[in-house]
Order: sequence, then structure tokens, then C-alpha cells
Amino acid sequence: MRNKLLLSSFLASFITLLAVCLLFLASYPETSTKTIFLTCFLPGFLICLVVSILFTLSYWQTVEHFFSKHVQGIVNLDDIDLISSWQKIIDYYEKKIQQLESTNQFTLSLMNQLTEGVLIFNQERRILFTNEAIEEMLSYPLLAAKMYTWEVLASYTLHGQIEQVIDTQVHAEGEFVLHQEGPRYLYYRILPLSTFIVRQDKAEYLLILQDLTHLRKLEKVRTEFVSNVSHELKSPIAAIVGFSETLISETLPVDKQNKYLKIIEKNAQKMATIIHDLLILSRLENAHQMMKKVFPLHRLLVEAVNVCQKEAQQKNIQVVFSVEPPSLELEGNESLLLQVFRNLIENAIRYSPDGTTVNIDAFKEAHFIEVIVQDQGCGIPAHEKERVFERFYRVDKSHSGDYASGSGLGLSIVKHIVLLHQGFIQLDSVVGAGSKFIVKLPVSNLTKA
Repeated sequence: MRNKLLLSSFLASFITLLAVCLLFLASYPETSTKTIFLTCFLPGFLICLVVSILFTLSYWQTVEHFFSKHVQGIVNLDDIDLISSWQKIIDYYEKKIQQLESTNQFTLSLMNQLTEGVLIFNQERRILFTNEAIEEMLSYPLLAAKMYTWEVLASYTLHGQIEQVIDTQVHAEGEFVLHQEGPRYLYYRILPLSTFIVRQDKAEYLLILQDLTHLRKLEKVRTEFVSNVSHELKSPIAAIVGFSETLISETLPVDKQNKYLKIIEKNAQKMATIIHDLLILSRLENAHQMMKKVFPLHRLLVEAVNVCQKEAQQKNIQVVFSVEPPSLELEGNESLLLQVFRNLIENAIRYSPDGTTVNIDAFKEAHFIEVIVQDQGCGIPAHEKERVFERFYRVDKSHSGDYASGSGLGLSIVKHIVLLHQGFIQLDSVVGAGSKFIVKLPVSNLTKA
């Protein structure tokens, strides 16, 4: 390659020299050829040779440095051809650009799959990069708007931490609450980037946001659950301890002793019911498989009504049910589904006034079998409809009287069993007009025929 470069530069100079000599000869025809050779051609030839050598050596060092640094693995320097070599270099870097674009698309796709929000900003607080998660958290297309952090992060605490990280170059982390439609609890981590990611002119910083709202709700549910369990067990335990101490410390007539013993037994039974229902809930939440079979729905409802008949007779409540068609069959775990309808019927009886009617209707609707249990009780306010399926939640806040005779877990158990059968339960209620619980269970392949 170096020899080719020397020859090319010398030939270019020599041709230029010949052109100058011929031009000079044409301009001054009276001048002899010998004179032109001695005064013009020979010195010019020597100058062309020296200049070609110097130019080649100087330029070759630049070419050699460039090729050894940038394209050593692309072309061979010894047998390089100018046109083909440059074409190889162009093809190589086009391929590299395609790879970088592919990597960039992959990285962007990967960042958008993260549940954590990612935001990169510079020392001027201008937003340089965001992923979809953080835009969803903040409900704003941040990058497209070319906004600053203080315009979209509505938290005085977070802005203070950003200032601190920029000043000290030490990472910071913590939590803040973002108030949108409702409070949103976010964990943040801010750290300076040691290398440039987006641009090369200003320092860059990374902000990571993690949504803890669901976790905080679970913690609240757990706290409420512990509080409710404590409340539910506190009253029967206090009654058992109080009447037991009275029986031990005092000499009482037999009739009073029997009365106190019955109170102790009743409260012990209530505690046993609560613990039994809690164990059922625990098993249901951890159940992944269950035994299923096909059975007549009419038979199941007859059994559920018979179990609740004694309580209905005490309140002079009539339980009326119908199944259309009477041969309608259901696939599932019969004992668990019996508990579902037993709990719903017991609730309907418990919350209905004396002398009223509880209606049960079962029928097939599209791909579901619907069972509706309707009472004529006091009804449930609209703002409490979703909460009636929570553990220990009661519409009646007194926790006393007949309304508190259950464990407070019945509807929660019902919901878990229905979900375990890939179904769902709805509540339709009007205050003063009664409540209607609608259970929808999918029609299986075995019962479609």
C-alpha cells in the first residue's frame, strides 16, 4: 500500500511536470529542448521525486495510525485497496449501526417491561429519558414534553433529595406520597451516573420509582385483620374469664351456675367457630386443586335449605326456591358449594325481619349457572357493598345481638369458594328493600351437553 501511494503521488507530480514543460515549450518555441530539459524538467523531476517521498511518508503515518486504531480488524493494511477497503469500512460500520439500533430497541423494550419507573435527568433537571412505568405512575408523557423534574414530580421532599444528590454526588432513597385520584405511595432512589447514557455534555442522574401502594393497602388490610380478630375474640374471652372467676370465687345457686355455664359454653362455641372459619379461609387461599364432580343443583339447594330450616322456623321465615330446568347440573366440589349457599341463606334469614320470605332462584344464563339469594331485610348502603366480603366486616358496627351471632367470615369464605370455581359473586342491594346475592358459576364441558 505504501509503494502504491508513493508511485501514485510521483506519477501525479511527474504528469504535472510534463504538462508544465510542454506548455512552456509551446509558449516559447524558440527555446531549445536542451535548455528546457536542464532548466525546467530535470530540477522539476528531482523536486517531484523528493516531494512524493516526503508526502508519502507523512501521509502514510496518518493512514497507518488511523487503520491501526479504528479499522485494524476490518481490512489488511499490507494489501489494502483504496476503493474496496473503504467499502469494507462502510459496510462494517453500517452493520455496527444496525446492531446498536437493535440493541437500543431491545434495551428500550426491556426498560418498558419493568414495573419500576426509570427517569434520567441532567444537572439542569431536564428530563432526558423515561420508561412507560414512570409515565403511567405520573400520568404524563414526560419525555415528549421535554419537561423538568420540578414540573412533574409534585413532592417537596423529592425535590429536596434531588438537590442534595446533585450537590453531594451521594445517592439518596426514601418514600413520598403522590396525591392524584387517591394517595399513591412511591419509593424513590436517586443516584449520580458515573458514565454518560443519553448525552455527553452534562452530568446525568438516575431516578427510580417503585409503586408501594398495593403493598401499603395489604399492610392496612393485615393491620385491620389483626385488629378485627382481636376485637372478635376479646368479647367471648372476657365473658368466659369473667363468668369463670364468678363461679370459682362465689357460691351460687344451681340455676345461676347453669346459666353462667351456658354463657361460657356459648362464647367458647363462638371462639371455636371463628377459629374454624379462619382455618377454612387459610385452606381455601392455599388451595390449587380440588375434587370436582357433576351433581344436581336442585339436590344441593334442598340440602342447604334443610340445614337452615330450624333458624327460619324460629323467625317464621319462609324459604322458597326454584331451579329451571329442574334437571340443571353443576360441576364442582359439592361440600364447598353447599357451604356457599348455606352461608348465603343463613345470612338472608339472619338479616330478614320475622314473617318475611327468602327467595332462591337458579337458572342457566349463557355460559353461566346463576343462583340468586334474595331477602327482604334492611339492605346494605352502596358505599359498603364492596366491603361486605372482607373478613370480619359488618354493616352493623355494634357487633352485638343476633347480627353478631356468626363469625364475621361467612361472606369472605363464600367469595373464596366461588373464585376457586372460576366464578364470581355480585351484590345488588337497596337500603330498606333487601339484598340480592348473585352467584355465577361457569358451565363446564361435562354439563353443556
